[in-house]
Amino acid sequence: MNTPTKKESIVFSFAWLANVNANVGKKRESDLKQNAVDGINGGLKDLKSFTGDFGSKPIWGPATLNEVGDDDEFITDNLLYAVKGPDPDDSTKTVYVIATSGTNPSSYYGWFSEDFNVSTQVGFLGAKVSQGTFNGISVLNTLKDDSNQYIAAFLQDALKNEKDRSKVEVIVTGHSLGGTLCPVLALELKNTLGLLYPDVTFSAYPFAGASPGDEDFTNFFNNAFPSENFHSWVNDKDVVPRGWIRSLLSDIPSLYTSMNGFQDCDGNTSIPENTIVEGITQWVIGQIPASDPYVRLGTDNHFTTKSDYPITGDTCTKIGEAADVIFYAPSDLSVLHKYVKGIYDAMNGSPDKWNLQTVKEFLYFMAEAGIQHTRGYLDFMLEEQGYGDAKTALQKYVANTKPDDAVNDDLKDNLKEFLYMVYSYLNPNG
Repeated sequence: MNTPTKKESIVFSFAWLANVNANVGKKRESDLKQNAVDGINGGLKDLKSFTGDFGSKPIWGPATLNEVGDDDEFITDNLLYAVKGPDPDDSTKTVYVIATSGTNPSSYYGWFSEDFNVSTQVGFLGAKVSQGTFNGISVLNTLKDDSNQYIAAFLQDALKNEKDRSKVEVIVTGHSLGGTLCPVLALELKNTLGLLYPDVTFSAYPFAGASPGDEDFTNFFNNAFPSENFHSWVNDKDVVPRGWIRSLLSDIPSLYTSMNGFQDCDGNTSIPENTIVEGITQWVIGQIPASDPYVRLGTDNHFTTKSDYPITGDTCTKIGEAADVIFYAPSDLSVLHKYVKGIYDAMNGSPDKWNLQTVKEFLYFMAEAGIQHTRGYLDFMLEEQGYGDAKTALQKYVANTKPDDAVNDDLKDNLKEFLYMVYSYLNPNG
């Protein structure tokens, strides 16, 4: 198993801090923006002893795209900010770190216009990326901060003023959706600013990112970013980086059949293969264009955490309540029952095994997948490397580290829409 450098852990902390608005809703958009400002500024201050001096506030941003969710509250779809400080590997050098947020669990746009919008590919830099990746990059390119500058224009001015650009590195990073988008943004910046300032080093540090483009895009990216400038980290028990590679996705149903330190609410120490999860996996694979599949970028660094995550406490209560609604409620009262039972039936699930336990095992899988995708990285990149104080600092400002924190009306609506899409795919005649 690979071990991250301190620089990689520091960059991860900036990527994680970009999620400061996850699961946050505000009646006024200005209050949502202020939450981002306060959270990032506070995080930079509290992380200083770990990261070194990257200032008490971003040099650009945070800039956000927001939408109105449930309860007429504003929520953030995408967030981008930049900091500048000494290179952790060499204090005589300077790094600019540009961090973009992952999927906000509350964001409909993030889920369906970006994450799962992969069945169509569009032209990009002479290759192809998913429509969702293109949408996300288009958002990042149109964000302006309070100085009314785009990130590319800001960087162009900033790099122009650097005296020795051979000692400057521009790093683009993100987790989850941010891990998918950050290599694409890094490539764009290198393609433009790299021509103006060829001495500047450009690097991408994706965490938990899915594959953004086809083989031509991957080849183009790999030629521009050799291994020393590409630092990708993947939790082998995380489902997200398996997108959108057929061979990796097909293993999802068996992902948690062998666990270390896991226990569900019923005392089981693993999660068996589940017909509902198999149906979702079939839908996911069905979104991949047959004629031009996606290809992973570069070489990933793989890890697993020291221990898997037991499902306990409030999560057990919520899973129990959700399982009761899904299993017992007739379809005219619960669309969740209709969708989940429809997925099960479409996969030729055995009638005598359609029971409450099957539904609970599906929900256990979803809960564990959420934890592995979030807390798994936080634990491995920071706590297991001896940076527990940095993890604590980030948890103060970024809440989405366990399923309990992410259960709100917007997330429930997104899950319902997601299950409807799977149900409709597997049941084309209704």
